[in-house]
Amino acid sequence: MARLAATASLLCAAAAAAEPLDGRAIFTGAVVGLEDGATARRLARSPCHSCHGRDGRGGVEGDAPPIDWSVLSRQTIDRLAYDEARFARAVVEGVDSSGRALSRLMPRYAFSQGEIAALQDYLERIGAEQRTGATANSVTFGLPELPGSPVLTEELAVAIRSGLADALGGGTVWGRSVEIVTFRDGAPPPSMLAVLSPRVEAVPGYAALGVPTLFPLGALEGDEDPSIVRAATPSRAGVRAALAGAIAAADPASVTIIATPDTRERADAEALGLALRLESPAMSERIRISPGARKDAATDRDALVILSEDGLNAARGWPGPVWLSWSALQAAGGALEGGHPLFAVVETPWIVRRAIETGGHPIIAHGERIGAATAEALMAAGRNLTRGGLLEALEDARLDEWGLDYATHPLTGAADVMFVTLNLRQN
Repeated sequence: MARLAATASLLCAAAAAAEPLDGRAIFTGAVVGLEDGATARRLARSPCHSCHGRDGRGGVEGDAPPIDWSVLSRQTIDRLAYDEARFARAVVEGVDSSGRALSRLMPRYAFSQGEIAALQDYLERIGAEQRTGATANSVTFGLPELPGSPVLTEELAVAIRSGLADALGGGTVWGRSVEIVTFRDGAPPPSMLAVLSPRVEAVPGYAALGVPTLFPLGALEGDEDPSIVRAATPSRAGVRAALAGAIAAADPASVTIIATPDTRERADAEALGLALRLESPAMSERIRISPGARKDAATDRDALVILSEDGLNAARGWPGPVWLSWSALQAAGGALEGGHPLFAVVETPWIVRRAIETGGHPIIAHGERIGAATAEALMAAGRNLTRGGLLEALEDARLDEWGLDYATHPLTGAADVMFVTLNLRQN
């Protein structure tokens, strides 16, 4: 048995060693298990794409040159062509192909030979990958089907096409038609420039494949990289900050935040507590996080915050103000009782207002909005379209009519949060 266990361990180790390195992950700083720990930390802080761009065309930070292999492997008047040895020396020692020192801003990475080879392999195919979904005649976007709602998915697709057409003055941009292809989650079309409005939980998976994500359904955490994802609604961190500001302004005697044992909800509650303490240091001693038990002898100046439907029972009969997330309010319906004021957090106020104005479904308002934003990105990106260039094109975009400003809010385009005051005694 001992010999079998030892043999199995060796086979597992051999299989792990044989697994090819992911050059894209090295390029984006997402790789794990690099041989040199210091290099791994340096790469996480300063990945290649942060200066050279997701498409490797350079110019994102200062005068960073293009590093697409089709460019590096050509000789110029300033330097010799790069080959494998010269590329390795540039990355590890900071010396260019002609033997001159590269800028001190260029990090030096103690990559192994295999890691350098994997990175070079990715740079050799980055150009083709970055132009996936963009042909001479068309640009294709993928739209995941909404779970269990093919009809609503089609309505969303129609709304996106409408927003695109209105913004472009037709269905083409730079001589290309714009195609929206719907697909079932987990089975994306083989050729798409970017994915539109997937569930927010799917964003990391697309990012790992190098597929840009535009305008996911649901709130991002707030620390994602805008070079691979752009949203059109406030992040969870943004909503927490707005909620903390509103609660602090009310100056309650105490604040009880209901959090279930669920790891994510507990983390949200802890983050909100921290945001409250930063917003109002004097409130620090008046904040508690509870798994659902209510504070004894609460008064009408004691506030309750409920972030999910699991904490709704704690609100029954609560004498003071209750702050509810939108999802918790929807779950509550008209079931809550008592005379306390309810403050519901509306996390997508622009979409809600638009839906009320037009009398349409909120998903239609979302679709028209992101169609216009996608058109803006396509126009700004120009004819030489790449995946990275598409997201970069939103960097300074402002679409006032649609409530989006990426110059101010690079990741989300919006930070507005609305609070609606309700009294359930009056329905």
